[in-house]
Amino acid sequence: MKRSILPALVLVAVLACPGAAEIADAVSYQGVLTDAGGVAVPDGAYPITFRIYNVASGGTPLWEETHPSVQVTKGIFGVMLGSVMKLDLPFDARYYLGVSVGAEAELAPRVELSATPYAFAAKGVHGESNIFPSSGNVGIGTSTSPGYPLVVTGESDTQVGILYNGHNGSYSSIYVNAAESSSRPAIGYMRGGLRAMTLFDTDDHFRTRIDGVNLLSLAPDGDYGIGVYSPLEKLDVAGAVRLGTTANTHAGTIRWTGSDFEGYDGSNWQSLTGSGGGALPPGILGMTLRHDGMEWHQTSNLYNDGIHIGIGTTSPATDVHVSGTGTVGERISTASTNGRSEIDLKTPGGDYDYLRLAKYAAEAVGTTANGIPLANLSMIHAGTAAGPMLIDVMTADPLMFATGNVERMRLDATGNLGLGTTEPAARLHVDEDVRIGAASRNGSLTLYDELEQTTAALMYDVNGEGGYFYVKRDPTYTAFRVDGNYNGTGDPLVSIFGTGGSAVFDLGTTGDDAVRLPASSISNAEIVNEAGAASFEEGGLGVTIEASPAITVIASQSITVPTSGYVLAIATCQAQIGHVTGETMGANFGVSNNASIFPANQDVYLGFAGNSPTGTYNVPVTCSGLFQVSAGTRNYYMLGTTFGGTYLAYDRQLSLVFIPTAYGTVEPTIAGPGEDVPGEPMTAAELDAQRAASIAANVARMERELAELRAQVESLRQEEPVE
Repeated sequence: MKRSILPALVLVAVLACPGAAEIADAVSYQGVLTDAGGVAVPDGAYPITFRIYNVASGGTPLWEETHPSVQVTKGIFGVMLGSVMKLDLPFDARYYLGVSVGAEAELAPRVELSATPYAFAAKGVHGESNIFPSSGNVGIGTSTSPGYPLVVTGESDTQVGILYNGHNGSYSSIYVNAAESSSRPAIGYMRGGLRAMTLFDTDDHFRTRIDGVNLLSLAPDGDYGIGVYSPLEKLDVAGAVRLGTTANTHAGTIRWTGSDFEGYDGSNWQSLTGSGGGALPPGILGMTLRHDGMEWHQTSNLYNDGIHIGIGTTSPATDVHVSGTGTVGERISTASTNGRSEIDLKTPGGDYDYLRLAKYAAEAVGTTANGIPLANLSMIHAGTAAGPMLIDVMTADPLMFATGNVERMRLDATGNLGLGTTEPAARLHVDEDVRIGAASRNGSLTLYDELEQTTAALMYDVNGEGGYFYVKRDPTYTAFRVDGNYNGTGDPLVSIFGTGGSAVFDLGTTGDDAVRLPASSISNAEIVNEAGAASFEEGGLGVTIEASPAITVIASQSITVPTSGYVLAIATCQAQIGHVTGETMGANFGVSNNASIFPANQDVYLGFAGNSPTGTYNVPVTCSGLFQVSAGTRNYYMLGTTFGGTYLAYDRQLSLVFIPTAYGTVEPTIAGPGEDVPGEPMTAAELDAQRAASIAANVARMERELAELRAQVESLRQEEPVE
C-alpha cells in the first residue's frame, strides 16, 4: 500500500551535562502517516527507518537508524532521532530527512530539516556590551569580562540597575535561594568595593547588617530588635530610647513633656513618675500612701511595721493581719516556722474559736496529726471551741466536689448524693465501682433491719482469696450464700436454703454432683443432658448434583451436644429431574457425618427407566440416619450423586435432633462404602427381646437417678450454713 508522511514538528532536546553546558545529540521528530488517499493509517506499531542526506534526492545517507516498533495513533507518531544510532553530524550544511515504513520504498519528498538542530553548534553569543557564553559568567551592560555568574552594569545616567515588573495582581516576589542549608540567603549593596549593607536570614531571623555590624533583627514570633541579634520582646533595644515632646492621643502612647514622662490611658495623659516629676510627700512610720487622683495621702488601712503587714490595724501580730470592726472579728494569716502556711478565720470568742485553712510542707517522715500524715497535706481544721461546721448552699443549686477540674461528687437540692454522676437518682447513687477495704485491711458491707439485725453481708473470704456474700431469711438461718473461693479451692459455691429443701451449685466438682436440687425438682441429669435440635433450610436456591464418582453436598448443618448420646439426622429435598426418552437415569441420596462418603445403608437410589416420557419430574426425597456421638460439635451432610441425566435439589432441609438416652438396642449409622442390601423382617422373639431390653434400661436409669437424689438430699440436710 502506498503511504505518505506529513512532517508535524521538529524540536531539539537539550540536556544538561555535568561540568559543562553541553547540547545532547538527539532530535525529537513527529509526523502523520497516511495512505495514498490522505487517510490516516490504522492504529498500531510500525517499523520505520530514518535517514539523513545532504541532498534533496538521490545520494548516500550520512546517517541512518531503524525504530522497529513505532506506535502510531490516528496517524500521528513521534520518535527521538539519535536514540538508536548516535546522531553526530556537525549540522553545518543543509540536511534532508528520508523516511521508510517497513520494507516499502522511501517516502517522497524528503523533509528538509529546519534551522533548530543547528543549535548543536552554538557556543555562545558575544555582543558589544553583553556576553552570553555557553558556560561561565554572563555580563549585561558594559561588562564584557564578568567576574560573577551574572554581572549587570547600569548606565551612567540612571540609578536603576535591574527592574523587575511583576504581573500578579496580588503580589510579585524575588527570592534568593541558598545552595545549602548552612548558607545565608542575603540581599545587599556594595560601596567602594566593600559590602556596605546586607539583608540576610539565619536561624529563621531576618537581620540587617551595615559595615559588618548587626543593627536590626526580626524574629519569627514578631519580636523586633534594634542593635540586638536575638530580640526577646516585641521591641528589644540595646541602648536608650529617646522620646519626643509631641504625640497623638492613642491609648498606650508615652511621651516626654520636657519635664515629665507621661502615658495616655485613652482619656487623659497620666504622669509616669508618681507626682509629675516631683518627690513623694513625707510619710509617717509604717503608713502607706494612697493617691486620690490629684495627690498622695498617708493611710493606715495598709500598714507595714517592717516585719508584719496590717490591714485595718497598725499593730499586726502575724505576717498578714486583717482586722475588721464591730462583730466581724479578726482574720489572721500566718506562716509557721516549719514551712506550714495557715489562714485563720477568728472571732473574739477565745483562742480556740477559729476555722483554719492549712497547707503543710514536706516534714519528717512519719509525722502525723490525728493519724493523718502531714507531708504536703492541705487541711480545713476547726478549733475545739468553734462549734459545729455547716456547709450550706442557700439556693437550690447543688454542692459539688471536684479534683483535677473534673466533678467527682454532687449533693443536689433534694438531698441525693451522687458519686461519679451529676444526676443522682437516689439518696446514694454510685456510677462506678465501690471499693471496701484496702491493702492493709479487709472490708465488708453489712445491711441491717430496723431491729439492728443482720439481713445481708458482702465481705472477704475468711478461708482464702475471693469474696463471700449471704442473705438471711431470718435472724438465725441463711437463705442464700455465695462463696467465691469455697474452702480455698479456687472455685465458687452457691447455696440456697429453704424450710423444705436446699439447692447447691458447686463448680469445684464435675458431672452430676456439680448441681444438687431438691428431690421434687427436675433431675440434674435431665437438665444437663436434655434433647436439642439444629436445622438447615433453603427454599429458593437449587443445587446441581454432580455425576459419580463426585459427591455433592446438598445441605449441611452442625450441632453441639453436651454429652454422649445419639444424633438423628433427617434430610429432605425436592429432586427435579430433566428426562429424555431413551436415556437411563439414576441418583443416590443419603445423610452422613462425612462430606465425601455415603454410609453403607444410606445410598437411597432414585432412578428413571429409559422408556419414560421426555419431561421434567419433581420427586420428594427423604433420608435419615442415627449417629452415635460424644460431647462436642458434630457436622452432618445430605449427599447426592448421579448416574446419568440431570438432577437438581430444591427445598432442601436438614434437621438434627440430639437424643441423650437410648431405651433399647441402637444400631447407629456409620459412614462407609456399601450398597443397599434387602433386610429380613425381625421375628416375634427378636421384637420381644428388644422391648424387654428397653424396659430394663429405663427402669435401671430411674433407680440410679433416685438413689443419687436421695444421697444429695441427705448431704444438704447435714450441711450447716456458714456466717
